[in-house]
Amino acid sequence: MSLETLINIVSTESDESTKDVLICLNKILDEFGTNPFIDDDINEISTVGVLLCEKLYSDGLLQVSFSYSCNDLDEETESLSHNCKYCGEVLHESIDYHDVTRIYKFSRTSYDEILEYNYILNENKYFIPELYRNYDNLVNEIDNVVPFLGSGVSMPFNLPNWEGLLRGLEDFLSEEFHKKYYNELVSDGSYFEAFDLLLEKSMNVSNEDQLKDEIVQVISQANMDIADDEHNISDLIKLNSHYYISTNYDLIFEHFLTNEDGYNTPVCMDEIGNLRNISTTGNKVIHLHGHINRKSSMVVTKKDYSKLYSRKGILVQLAAILGNKSLLFIGFSFKDKFFNDIYDKLVNILKTHHYIVLFNPDLQEIRELNKKNIKVIGLRVNDGDYIDAIRTLINFIVRKVN
Repeated sequence: MSLETLINIVSTESDESTKDVLICLNKILDEFGTNPFIDDDINEISTVGVLLCEKLYSDGLLQVSFSYSCNDLDEETESLSHNCKYCGEVLHESIDYHDVTRIYKFSRTSYDEILEYNYILNENKYFIPELYRNYDNLVNEIDNVVPFLGSGVSMPFNLPNWEGLLRGLEDFLSEEFHKKYYNELVSDGSYFEAFDLLLEKSMNVSNEDQLKDEIVQVISQANMDIADDEHNISDLIKLNSHYYISTNYDLIFEHFLTNEDGYNTPVCMDEIGNLRNISTTGNKVIHLHGHINRKSSMVVTKKDYSKLYSRKGILVQLAAILGNKSLLFIGFSFKDKFFNDIYDKLVNILKTHHYIVLFNPDLQEIRELNKKNIKVIGLRVNDGDYIDAIRTLINFIVRKVN
């Protein structure tokens, strides 16, 4: 029978939802893979686990063997219809005299079959059929794509996005009419103008250094003690891109790259030098607007922004690194002026089309971005499961490429 039918049968017989049965199956796969496990292991995961494993065994998707003891001697057998090695009695007829334990194990073939079923199930859940051509094109070009990471990637670590960061500094303004104008700027996506207003009107921050101190304090509070399934950094690393570009101030990506590939130092725009320098030092993340370990590099005001992009050759350097590559924007929205301005600067040096991951995009948004030569990788999210949606996309890419 199909896995879908099997799961439905287990759901009916156990009075558990099909969703809970599937969650149980995935937990068993995640926990044991193709390693052996027993009934006690399953019961720790879910009460429906034993019934599920019985159905998987009946359908040939799970191998079952047995271990038993006789007079303190242990042995394994493929079937309880066999005789005990020590006393000679048929095992299923002498259960009371033998301590029998069932041992389950997925073969590599059945394990891969269940994984494939999960992949397709998730793709059907999150992918938008009208955009399948964009997904396929992204896969075909992935070796020539550079991920461009925005604040949305860091939010699972209890960090704010740009808007959240600015909202958190609102109380630095004492006058209500200043707060009102400040919030209008934030809502309009005019983030640098909002920072400038803080510097001009706040009693708490009177210069750029103080403002950067406040931002560093917020960013330093990143919660790194979260499970891998609660963020997408490890998923993004699977793309194995030569470089990752970020406008984030945090160093979360470097933290995970260090665990994967050895030491990775963050790189700012003025430290790029040339492609050879980066490729030989193992650095992979280019912080377009600086990072918290080098406060002077942080771009937080219009003055900083203008200074960075008015420097002779800065965009030429970036172009030399990226060549004719396409960008894959993740954790961004094209609704803010700040990002649109970044894109306009980059697109002038990168004469290629690009991609952006968006949740629940509407037709007008897709068409407007297409005019900018940006292909929308739309993901349909109903329950706020953004992380699973992105993970499904990355798994899709990795599977197709490999």
